[in-house]
Amino acid sequence: MDHFDKHLLYIYTGAVVHNVVLFQEQIKENIMSFDMFLGIHDLIVHNYGPGRCFASVHIEVPEDINTLYCHELIDATEIEIKEKLQIEIVIHMDPICINDENLTRTKKAVAAKLLEWNEKITIHDFRMVLGENRTNLVFDIVIPHELSHLPQSEIKTMVDMLVKEIDSRYFSVIQIDYDYT
Repeated sequence: MDHFDKHLLYIYTGAVVHNVVLFQEQIKENIMSFDMFLGIHDLIVHNYGPGRCFASVHIEVPEDINTLYCHELIDATEIEIKEKLQIEIVIHMDPICINDENLTRTKKAVAAKLLEWNEKITIHDFRMVLGENRTNLVFDIVIPHELSHLPQSEIKTMVDMLVKEIDSRYFSVIQIDYDYT
């Protein structure tokens, strides 16, 4: 491969990366145009070349939504994205609790505490398991690129320490995701 070929490969690769980012934004906009969808996370777009894109995403919906109606909306969204963007997409539904003031307050407190550590950290799929002497906070945490070098054990230790600053009875049960965007 000569210098000219390497340069073309770089330009083509850059265009593919740009399209994936553009697809991510268009997918987000399309999904969030539906009122019943409260948020999205874990959006992954795979680009296998021209006309060969596949995506998957988790959408957050109210826990009390009619599942048949929600399934209908998800199907319509998948079809709309396929027609508009020529991307095959699979949408996973994550029901979230929106009517529990204690859970909402605790999630906000945890998110704020984690933002003190790093302003790019986000959380999703937040749940609380209340016990007599302890409360498990179960959630996914999205680690930004600049912290991706940290061992997962160190991340878990830091999260445990931060949630205990809110309430000493809190224990974190986390799934670590990484932000690749």
